[in-house]
Amino acid sequence: MASVCASADESVSRSTNASFPRPAITGIGVAAALGAVLFSTNVVTSAFTALPNLTDMLGVSGPEAGPGLVAESLRLVGAALIGVLVTFVQRHTRSGAPLSRSMEQAQVLLCVAGALTMMLIGNSLPRAFGIAGAASIIRFRTPVDDPRDAAVLFVLMALGMAVGLGGPGVAFTGTLFLCACLALLPQDQAERSRSMNVLIVAGGEEFPGEHVARVFASCGIGVEPVEISRAENAAVRYRAVLSPSTSLESVNTQLSDPRIRSIVWQASKKDLA
Repeated sequence: MASVCASADESVSRSTNASFPRPAITGIGVAAALGAVLFSTNVVTSAFTALPNLTDMLGVSGPEAGPGLVAESLRLVGAALIGVLVTFVQRHTRSGAPLSRSMEQAQVLLCVAGALTMMLIGNSLPRAFGIAGAASIIRFRTPVDDPRDAAVLFVLMALGMAVGLGGPGVAFTGTLFLCACLALLPQDQAERSRSMNVLIVAGGEEFPGEHVARVFASCGIGVEPVEISRAENAAVRYRAVLSPSTSLESVNTQLSDPRIRSIVWQASKKDLA
């Protein structure tokens, strides 16, 4: 029994190792693109500063134009790339449940929002108070369970602000440092487990409790009975804690027995939320 569960874990680990080079190359490519965009921002800003006539030729002259539309666009692109790179590293170094797609998109947009906010404020104190008042109206209704995720959101906002203020060196160094922290800092081992409910219905009045307990123990699944039914077909509902790499199909194969009629797995309410 244990060999089947172990083989499932080994297959998952082999597939993870086999796909490692491709994520690594993708991450390096995004980091290189980020460095190129931030470096180009400095070059374009210097060009607009050294050649005032260039702003008139492009039609972006005036006190509101700043370093020019090209430089401002590059800043927003750089902020978006920072969000993409951090989200990419977090996705491949996270040991618990993966981030939802909406959460990943929120991280990228939050970094862009930080850059855009600082670009709008500039050196204007009234703008700063106006944007602060508008931002106070916004309320995040989605709770963030993992403190690491909340910290990443704050750092992404700061990195976006650094880009918006025209500090590409600080933004690039901070991004690499944040990615290194996500990769090196250990996570709580509790994040490596998932909670599920499993309903096992017997084919008669007698429930094969010893067989079920032996299979769960061999697969390293901690279970706790939460509901027991003594009807024509005996049934027990368990709360199970198992590793994300545990194959439910292999567990069901081991649980299959003439005395068992059906096995139904359901994610817990906490995981669904």
